[in-house]
Amino acid sequence: MKNKLTTLVAILGYLLLLTTSCDKSEEEINGGDDPVNGMDGVTVSASDPTIGYTSLELIGSIANYEDSLEASAKFVLYDGEEVVSEKTFTDLQNQEYTLEVDQLTSGKEYQFDFSVIRGEDVVTTGKKKVSTQEVKTNFAADGGFTSFRINGALEGILENTKIAIVTEVLSGETVVKTVTNEYDSDVEELEIVVPGLDMATNYSSKVTVKYGDELLSESEEDFETYTFSVSTKDVSNNQGGLYMEGTFTSDIDPNDDLALGFYYKKATDADDAYTWMDAEMKDETTLVAVGHGLDIGVAYNVKAAVKVVSEESEEVATEVKTLDDLHGGVFVDVAATGTGDGSSWENAFTKPQDAADAANTLSEINNGATVEILFKKGEYEETLTFEKNIFIIGSYSGGKIEKIEERDIEGNSSTFIAANQVIARSLSSDNLIIDGFSFKETLVAFVSGGIKIKNCNFYGFDDSENIIGGVTDGITNYSIPLEIENCNFIYDKEKGYSFMRIRGISTILKNCNFKMLISNYFTHSPIDFSVTEYYNSKLTLSNVRFDNVITSKSKEYIWVHPSGDVVLGDISNYLDIKEGVCKTGILLDNDILFDGNHLKDIIETCNN
Repeated sequence: MKNKLTTLVAILGYLLLLTTSCDKSEEEINGGDDPVNGMDGVTVSASDPTIGYTSLELIGSIANYEDSLEASAKFVLYDGEEVVSEKTFTDLQNQEYTLEVDQLTSGKEYQFDFSVIRGEDVVTTGKKKVSTQEVKTNFAADGGFTSFRINGALEGILENTKIAIVTEVLSGETVVKTVTNEYDSDVEELEIVVPGLDMATNYSSKVTVKYGDELLSESEEDFETYTFSVSTKDVSNNQGGLYMEGTFTSDIDPNDDLALGFYYKKATDADDAYTWMDAEMKDETTLVAVGHGLDIGVAYNVKAAVKVVSEESEEVATEVKTLDDLHGGVFVDVAATGTGDGSSWENAFTKPQDAADAANTLSEINNGATVEILFKKGEYEETLTFEKNIFIIGSYSGGKIEKIEERDIEGNSSTFIAANQVIARSLSSDNLIIDGFSFKETLVAFVSGGIKIKNCNFYGFDDSENIIGGVTDGITNYSIPLEIENCNFIYDKEKGYSFMRIRGISTILKNCNFKMLISNYFTHSPIDFSVTEYYNSKLTLSNVRFDNVITSKSKEYIWVHPSGDVVLGDISNYLDIKEGVCKTGILLDNDILFDGNHLKDIIETCNN
């Protein structure tokens, strides 16, 4: 009876031991000072296991064991309540024992215990938790244009091991592409590309993570590839070079499946002479490239293209655009800190005249080719003289793909201030432009026929006009008109003269505003136009607005008069007022002073 009671107590103690030992990760279990299991002093313990992706090596130890006990030991690995593997040991010694288990599930939690057993007597570690190593992929996958792409991270690679990721692309049940990548360490930014797929096609993918022949994880999903189209949009003179624009449309944003660009060549070269230039996306649909350092003064053909990189193939736009005359370019930025050779915004000239000298030379050595001098926003305080075939264009922000029509002339003003004179020596050329400047205390002088002044703001200049044109310094072109368009003339100096004094040159004013902000000291008209014996010069106005905010000493808006002994005929020979010319504010006494005669009711009153 006593033996049965002892046995019952031992069993109950063993069950209690199993219950309480699960939460004691490294605690040694033994018989205690007063054992009921008959194995006084025997201890068992578990060391840190060796963890693999799909395998475990469990290590247990026995201490204080005596041969006379004639017990056995046992390792058991559990998946929940299910026994996955077990191993029994006999002929025990005070030493370590191991259980090696493979073909487990990667990243899964298991439990194990290690026990010494003699009959109904048990000394055990209790159940302990252990997990196989998990390789975390954190993948995002999608189709490209001609590829399947995986992006993400790879985490959990064990030291001295190598993981393989096998990516298969299937069309239906058929594997059409397979790519295998191997990794021996974690990767924070992982990218896998399977190239060579057809565009606009439905596929499926199978991504397998393996360690040797062991399967760690597997995922499958459907995807589709996308398509694109490209066309040539335009070619122009901008940013001091060959400015090429194309239209690129696609189902998704462009990626490195594709190389975007242009083919260009001189118009006189053979068709196989096209040269590639990489492009960038200016907005969602516009691709842009700018060619510098090319031969100027000649025509170029341009066509947009897209290269499919992985396939070494391409799609070339059918449209070919032609630029008849490529201009040269020189850059100016008063704040530039680069080499100062004028080749870019970074290396721009800081002094306008240095840029003009370089531009004049560049034009001369290229048979009179047009050269643009591009000014970044800023204030410039020196006299500038430039000659034939030169465009000076201001108010750029410094952006490398900014077109002339995209400038913010008010917000990024290039301003000549206290510069004395900007001198346009056109000689016999009709190819000279001033575009996008503000002039304060600055005279634009020696202006003659063939010069175009556009998108400029002129402010008052004490004791001087803003624009003087005519027979000055022996430099005049009478054969074609001076054109002034989209300009504002703002009278803000008490002793300023007329805004412009033009002698003997036909002049066209279009879309301009004349505004008197203060009362002037002199009585000059805003426009002073004189007729000489050279050619039949005429002043033509359309969409011109005269606005007197304050009472002015001026009596007329326009003064037309002879120069020297010229005898004038009918006013229509010298003045042509077209649609949109009007006056507002405080009206002057007369509209026109023609050859000493005051004329009224020639200029209409503005409606707004």
